Amino acid sequence: MTIRPPKPLILLGLVLGFLVIRNYLNSKSAELVSLAYPSGWLLFGSFLLLALYGMRKKFPFLPLGTTSSWLQLHLGVGLLSGYLFLLHTGSVWPQGRFEVALYFIYLVLMVSGFIGWFLMRWLPKAMRTDVENLHPSRIPSRLREIWEEGDALVLKVEEGALSERIIMGYTEVIRPFLNASPGFVQSKRHSELEVPTPIVHKLAEYLPPSVLFSTESSRPFHGLIREKADLDRMVVYQRWIRGWLFLHVPLTAVLFILIVLHTILVLGFSSGGA
Repeated sequence: MTIRPPKPLILLGLVLGFLVIRNYLNSKSAELVSLAYPSGWLLFGSFLLLALYGMRKKFPFLPLGTTSSWLQLHLGVGLLSGYLFLLHTGSVWPQGRFEVALYFIYLVLMVSGFIGWFLMRWLPKAMRTDVENLHPSRIPSRLREIWEEGDALVLKVEEGALSERIIMGYTEVIRPFLNASPGFVQSKRHSELEVPTPIVHKLAEYLPPSVLFSTESSRPFHGLIREKADLDRMVVYQRWIRGWLFLHVPLTAVLFILIVLHTILVLGFSSGGA
């Protein structure tokens, strides 16, 4: 995984923003003003800036800077909001249920944001190296084709000393694997055969895979297993990305609603409206 260095203007803007905010809060602290109120408004403003990144992605055709620049700004403001969050909460665990919900959701949202950044930086390259020139929408149909090719190949196995073991290995191990869902975690691959290790162990009950995959009639099965494993890996990566978005985006909406309610309550109590 490669990490791009921050762009100078974005880095300069974030550093200046941090210095201005710290100087402003220090001046308020010197005036014996509680930092909860000014840090709260600054935290609310940082949250609005963070939300702009999601809006920017919905309009990629607008000349508003590159997506990578917006992502770097998004990450930087996220770190700055963490600093404001610690100041606003006083670095102590809240007491009320509403405050606990705000605290917990914010922490989960921030952590999930950096997890998503890691996934976006690491997974695309891995997905490109798995299966080239195959669009994700084509994966389900290609998986069905692999299954059908395997059934066609087993019918062509020539009679011989290994034919019965090859057919049994296909029926009991290979065919269920070709038709199985990949789940959310990929199995470790065998260092020499480049197929999932569980497949190697199960096939060993019928014939050593190194021998099985070396015969002319069974070698095509090896290729199908490898391609199926590659496609499974791509599907798993897609599920990770979609799962992260399913967590991060709804949490953003929930946190925004809670922040608005929190602001209304604070203003109501401060003005005696309660």
